[in-house]
Amino acid sequence: MPKKKQKWFCEGTVPGQRLGTMQHCFAIQKLLYRGKTKYQSVLIFDNPVFKRVLVLEGIVQLSQADESIYHEMLVHPTMFSHKSPERVLIIGGGDGGTLREVLRHPVKEAVMVDIDKKVVDLCVRYLPFMKGKKSYGDRRTKLVIGDGLEFVKKYKDYFDVVIIDGNDEVGAATELYGQAFYRDVKRALKADGMVAAQIGSLSLDYAALVKRAHTRFQKLFLHTQTFKLTMPSYHCGEYAFVAASKKTDFQKVSWPSVKRRFGTIARKHAFRYYSPEIHASSMVLPEMWKAGR
Repeated sequence: MPKKKQKWFCEGTVPGQRLGTMQHCFAIQKLLYRGKTKYQSVLIFDNPVFKRVLVLEGIVQLSQADESIYHEMLVHPTMFSHKSPERVLIIGGGDGGTLREVLRHPVKEAVMVDIDKKVVDLCVRYLPFMKGKKSYGDRRTKLVIGDGLEFVKKYKDYFDVVIIDGNDEVGAATELYGQAFYRDVKRALKADGMVAAQIGSLSLDYAALVKRAHTRFQKLFLHTQTFKLTMPSYHCGEYAFVAASKKTDFQKVSWPSVKRRFGTIARKHAFRYYSPEIHASSMVLPEMWKAGR
């Protein structure tokens, strides 16, 4: 009897210089969901190495094996750099991972705005390790199904931290990286507020995406900082998050305070990747990327 042909998913739509020139492929061990929402295509499958994988618009968003790296580094360097974040706004993040990490902190309010309810529902159903059901049921959580671009315009001097967890800077998500949107985010933040966003691959998208994002933030905020990380399930090299602050120099945070707060939270919630030491080392950049400091 002939051997059953292996099915594959190949990611070939990553923005930047990779678009249309490279592919990143995963063997599909088990297909769980394939379909479309009002806004995007969705694929969820199991892979022997990365376990469960979520793909939106042809781009890998997370894998069960390493999503903690992404979500812990998107959230905690900024949350721990702020002296006392109480009100947090998450724009995007329909898989629930960013909200899960924010709720580890003693925040009073965590507002998550995602335009795609179906993705939120699919992730609760198929990605139980993201703890979405528990996070959405937390009394501090306010889940808003809507347009984050419009939602943020309603606020002034309200949030301590804004975290932008959108798709890559391509297609409909492009507006989440525009100057007008960043200006609205700045207005929604308090005087000591901070914003964090994922901005692409340091290795391959530095000029096209990373440096451009920094330039946009630098026009509006006093301090900006790149945090680098390596995501095994993502294509080609080191990735970056950028954080910006109206007041705080990320290089000069109080490390005794960060370690003390981390220790308190870590007694209740196990961190898989983030630590104060990782936090500090993630700001050490090679010469060719130091414009991102």
